[in-house]
Amino acid sequence: MRARLRVNYLHYGTALAHFEGIHHPMPSSRVRKQVFCDSIVAPAKPPQCATEVVASFGGRNRQTLSPSLFQSDVASSLHMRGKFGALGVRGFSFVLYDGINHFPYRLRQEINLRLALVADPILFYPRAVSQWLRRHRANHVFVYDAPAIAFLLGIARSDGWYILTLQSDVTTYGPAAVRDHFRGWRRVLVDAALEFARPRVNQIYLSREEDVLAATHRGFPRPARPPELWTALYRRTAHEFGMREVVLPKPINIQLYDRHPQVLTNSMFHLCLQNRDASTAVRGGRELS
Repeated sequence: MRARLRVNYLHYGTALAHFEGIHHPMPSSRVRKQVFCDSIVAPAKPPQCATEVVASFGGRNRQTLSPSLFQSDVASSLHMRGKFGALGVRGFSFVLYDGINHFPYRLRQEINLRLALVADPILFYPRAVSQWLRRHRANHVFVYDAPAIAFLLGIARSDGWYILTLQSDVTTYGPAAVRDHFRGWRRVLVDAALEFARPRVNQIYLSREEDVLAATHRGFPRPARPPELWTALYRRTAHEFGMREVVLPKPINIQLYDRHPQVLTNSMFHLCLQNRDASTAVRGGRELS
């Protein structure tokens, strides 16, 4: 299991705009957060949202921070603000992990594509969100005791990556403030997966919701038709990223779980990464689930 991307998104109220306007030199060594707040007061007192971001930086229990690391995260946040905007989402902090494990259900050995956006506690989240994340235990995936915001599972082969499931326990079980903060997680997760895939494979496939329904764990009730949420998770995601439904040369088993019957399909949504234009990859600008 490896961390592939770290995003500490310091966008909270007008905080990022305030930090962007700071141009005077910062201390080179670690300083107390209160001292750091005092150093960014000129020419005007920072807004409360800015002091909240500073207080949380590196973890709320830490009393000091590295000004150079803070400046680096501000620069990264400004870059990500544009990227999140292109995706049509507000954005949030995360660490992208590859090779996640320790699922509550045993997966087939062939399920070797395992990516998760993880809510690392040293990253910035509004106080109410971070407090809930520390208490939240109803999650399929934890990495170093931090819950996954969302994850995907699939099959990585030489001819492409086959994404079989997309899931977010945090937005399923979380209160309104948490669901709102992580709104747009589908787009963030899939976009991160596509960027991670780009140097490795050129073909990406995504399951259809009706096939996901057929592969439901036998320990759970199976509805007669895919829920509307699943249509958003798969068909709407495929549309947003410009994927088209195709017929595979050979059927693929999309069953996730070990010792469960095969679920074969020869139809999936498809995207060629070589043809993907990052500036127009996501269709529409309205935030969705």
